Amino acid sequence: MPELVVPSLNANDETYVLTEWLAGPADWVGSGEPVAVIETSKAASDLVAGDEGYLSQRVTAGTTCQPGDAVAWLGPTARSEEHTSE
Repeated sequence: MPELVVPSLNANDETYVLTEWLAGPADWVGSGEPVAVIETSKAASDLVAGDEGYLSQRVTAGTTCQPGDAVAWLGPTARSEEHTSE
């Protein structure tokens, strides 16, 4: 199942905050579609899906994350997932 991974957005920050989900749990998202907003110390950026599928959120809005963290999965079927904290 493809993971939605936080990219490195700048060299100044070691952590970012996922401030908002733009797509809900179990929503179908297409490749290239913005699904979340990631905030750095300087700007907010959209996190886009690299694949298509049903979104299973792994973290809640407001979670601090690092580049490389998997914050969601994209699957072939909708499933109900509880958020976890990392």
